[in-house]
Amino acid sequence: MTEITQASFSNNNWNQAMQERIMQAMIVDKDWAGGFLEVFSPDFFDEDSMHLQALSKLYVKHHQKYKEFPSVDLLASMVNESFNDDISIKSRVEMFLNDVKANKHLSDLKYAKEKALDWCKKQKTYQTVLEATSYVDQGNYDLVVQKIKEVSSFGITQSQGLDYTEEFDRRYSKEARVPISTGIAEIDQKTILNGGLAAKEIGIVVAPTNHGKSHLLIQFGAEALLREKTVFHFTMEMPEEYVALRYDSYITKINCSDLEENKDIVRGEIEELKANGVLGKLIIKEYPSGVPTVGTLRSFIEKMAYKNLKPDVIIVDYAALVRSTEKHEHTRIELQLIIRELRALAKEMGCPIWTALQSNKDGTKTGVVDETNLAESYAQAAEADFILGLFQKGGYGTLHVAKNRMGVKDRTFNIMLDTAKSTVTVIDESDGVENTSKDLITKQAVSSGNKKSELKNFLKDKQKQIKEMNSDVKDVFNE
Repeated sequence: MTEITQASFSNNNWNQAMQERIMQAMIVDKDWAGGFLEVFSPDFFDEDSMHLQALSKLYVKHHQKYKEFPSVDLLASMVNESFNDDISIKSRVEMFLNDVKANKHLSDLKYAKEKALDWCKKQKTYQTVLEATSYVDQGNYDLVVQKIKEVSSFGITQSQGLDYTEEFDRRYSKEARVPISTGIAEIDQKTILNGGLAAKEIGIVVAPTNHGKSHLLIQFGAEALLREKTVFHFTMEMPEEYVALRYDSYITKINCSDLEENKDIVRGEIEELKANGVLGKLIIKEYPSGVPTVGTLRSFIEKMAYKNLKPDVIIVDYAALVRSTEKHEHTRIELQLIIRELRALAKEMGCPIWTALQSNKDGTKTGVVDETNLAESYAQAAEADFILGLFQKGGYGTLHVAKNRMGVKDRTFNIMLDTAKSTVTVIDESDGVENTSKDLITKQAVSSGNKKSELKNFLKDKQKQIKEMNSDVKDVFNE
């Protein structure tokens, strides 16, 4: 195999003299330099231009700290202080700066600036190929693909940004944020999600084990489906067929255990919704737990694009069962990397992503799950736009808005979870205190103004509802 060298990515146009013209342009044309620094890195200068690499590091460091570009005189002073231990580098830098002060080669700068981005791309490609080679040796092919994609789009500005004064109407347009409803009006209200999760946003459901994370994700997916959206549902816990059955139950309101004997009714309702044009497209893809990476999900989405299928919403059940493309010995850091990669996927695909994480044991004690109950890392919350804590016992519990970039947080709602239909319904709003199922039901009964004779019937009805939802729930009312 031919050895990969930097010369493979260079030509005579990018010799030391041309690299010096790029550095000179950065010093004398500060307006141009402001944009160029977005793609430039000091290590792009090759081994024959180590003096430029050293000088550009001082230049970039100064700009990062003071948000201003240093003058030639200031650079000369910085060089005098910094390079006393390397006379050779110091001498070459001083000679270069003397030429800049003398305004030499100014006629070459226009051409150098015009070709500078191409030079950066070549240097970035060279570095990426070397990095990707090491990933191939490690067997990390997903990361190889990711790095190659990054370099292929290197230097391409997808957006010129938003001009605050000239594009006033843009931020108020209906297209600026198009939310997709969760199906829970209290969560979708203006002061919280303002209609639901929108494109490029990531929402996380945090709950203890077996408290209904998957059921809530089903509800979010089904509500998008019923609004004619295309939903990609990735499952790492349950088979594709069982996930589909839960969608059937949510849409038709038929208990999951009764679907088989009502198959014709379910088929009829689904076909009717489809015929009326009010049902979107649902793609359910199953992967073994701990096997797929976010790159795996991306590859599947890209493959489906050839069939003209692009997701409006992505459901990942759930994040902890996905592998990070960058392995780490600490689970908490790897989970943070996974959420970060999912956020990048949401931005890349231009759609919202809902996923879930498991809370720690404390989440089962308080009756309200918040950011502090994240099992492995509080830092995961930093990557999320919206975090919804879920707690339930015997079909009743709480939804807690733990983090919210779209509106208010620290709001707690009492809820009823119907696991037979994967449906969460808000009963009333609480003050964030712990409530047992019995407390919640009694509170609702009393606040409804039921008389003593009616209270007994009310509780019996609630008892029946719970038994229908969970056949193994204990009878908490006949004490």
